[in-house]
Amino acid sequence: MRTVALIIPCFNHGATLERAIRSVLPRAGLGELIIVDDRSTDDFSWPKAQELARLDARIQVLAMPHNGGPAAARNLGARTARCDYLSFLDADDELIDDFFVEAIELLEAQPEMGAVKTDELFFDPVKGYILPATDPRYQAAVLSSVHSLVIRRDVFFALGGFPEDTAFRGPHGGEDVAFMQGLIEHFQPLGRIARPCYKVHSCAGSH
Repeated sequence: MRTVALIIPCFNHGATLERAIRSVLPRAGLGELIIVDDRSTDDFSWPKAQELARLDARIQVLAMPHNGGPAAARNLGARTARCDYLSFLDADDELIDDFFVEAIELLEAQPEMGAVKTDELFFDPVKGYILPATDPRYQAAVLSSVHSLVIRRDVFFALGGFPEDTAFRGPHGGEDVAFMQGLIEHFQPLGRIARPCYKVHSCAGSH
């Protein structure tokens, strides 16, 4: 079976990186895990990433030549990946269910399908609040993020990867939204796994 390369951009998230990594390693269908340090300035994230790489031969750690933001870090990881499918995890989030094999099976069965998306849990650790799926904002939040996405590698590059211009690094974000809009508009059908497989840990300052 083909496998998934999961890419984690990391900028000063050494404190949560281990939680993210350990949530990924047991998942069936994982071929490689690529941590891309975006020139962290905390003197902790880079050593932590190297330490975690010793846990599993599938883990590779890359360093950005300069701080470029999550879009540039993800693009570097995608260019380095060898697997046929790509997925993305933020360094302060975690996977909470297996979905790689299920997504691969959907994509293998339907060659015209560009990607598969699962549902997510949006958790605010300060308020102890999970955004319910019945909230009007829920579906927009899921479809505007690349979390819990398994995408064909060739589709990713056909879209040009994530936009790296600084216009997409403002207070409201934007690279995820632009990428997902392009994917939804040009690469239908998209598959769906209707259960939460990814947990977003919302925090102050997060988009």
